[in-house]
Amino acid sequence: MKTQQANPTRLLLIVAVTGILLGSLTSYALFSLTQTRSGYIENHRVFDGFAGKRYLEGKLKAIKAKNQARLDSLQKTMPASWLQGEMERVALEEQELAARYDADIWKEINRLVSVFGEERGYDYVFGASGSGSLMYAAKGNDITEEVVTFINARYSGSDTD
Repeated sequence: MKTQQANPTRLLLIVAVTGILLGSLTSYALFSLTQTRSGYIENHRVFDGFAGKRYLEGKLKAIKAKNQARLDSLQKTMPASWLQGEMERVALEEQELAARYDADIWKEINRLVSVFGEERGYDYVFGASGSGSLMYAAKGNDITEEVVTFINARYSGSDTD
């Protein structure tokens, strides 16, 4: 039986190809592990486009109209000094209610953006507020409209009451 000697060129070629393949697979694996999906939203556009904001704005407008009608009717019967104090009290209540509604809106937006990120496979969703928190992002990473559509589709209308 003849023993076949390995061709040094052939052996070198096999080692080189194997090394290239292993290097490529390792690079691909590392790239895949470090690859993240991220996007950003323009906070004010999400806030303004959120159906929950419009709902609570409508409620606040109705409360203000009711308060104004009550103050108008009291104007005919109550002393001006008392009426001034009542107007200030009502204005403060309305401001506090508006602040609470804003906080409720942001709480619901944050919850829904978290759901969006999880369901759509995002590692990060950044909020651009114009305050320096996100100084630059390529427009291709702007997912604002997609998020507004998503959160409005998920908004039940009663979570912020």
